[in-house]
Amino acid sequence: VRYTERRWLVLLFTDLTASTHLSRLLEVELYDEILEAVRTIWRDVARRHDGVVIRMQGDGAVIAFGMVRPTEFDGLKATLAALDIHDRVERVVMPDMSLRSHASAHSGIDAGIVLLAHAGDERGWKDLAGEVPNTAGKLEKLAASGEILASRRALGPHIAR
Repeated sequence: VRYTERRWLVLLFTDLTASTHLSRLLEVELYDEILEAVRTIWRDVARRHDGVVIRMQGDGAVIAFGMVRPTEFDGLKATLAALDIHDRVERVVMPDMSLRSHASAHSGIDAGIVLLAHAGDERGWKDLAGEVPNTAGKLEKLAASGEILASRRALGPHIAR
């Protein structure tokens, strides 16, 4: 992959909680319907908060803020988008199961310089490199169900104190 662009971005990594367990409990078609509902949420929320879905893979997504019109409030936009995603994902009703009746998400947010490369013509994905995607991904993995973990860099001077 050849990186062709260097940009300051805020990245939101978000993931459906316990989806592997869910995929074992449900018929594959029903599981796919749930994933499609969550993907629709990611796309809608990204548009609403001036973000761009960089990648959707399985039960996770990466949404970038500052790609189209960078502002000093991109960290706030990412945080509000994560809250919106979590709220809407929790309203995705699961089939009647004894363990849980609603889906949930967990998310991580970081900001800084990111290297971008066009990674696939079929879906227009961009590949990301640098500390920011690594940190956002780690924060997302550390976040418990329903949690959003954000770095100070992502929140910026307006929020982080």
